[in-house]
Amino acid sequence: MSSALLSLLLKGAAAEALKREAASCKSRDLRGDPLTLLELLLLGFCSPLKGYLGRADCGARGQV
Repeated sequence: MSSALLSLLLKGAAAEALKREAASCKSRDLRGDPLTLLELLLLGFCSPLKGYLGRADCGARGQV
């Protein structure tokens, strides 16, 4: 397993393309714990996680 942090931040053309795509998405107002977790994910502090865990992820670990 790699010990390098995984950063999910985009730069340059990839970031601009995602901004254009996101303009058509519904917005969400994140506050408190969800915002904190999103910031930790984006900055790589939850490496190697690449996103939120879903029901299937938790079920695979017997935590449903």
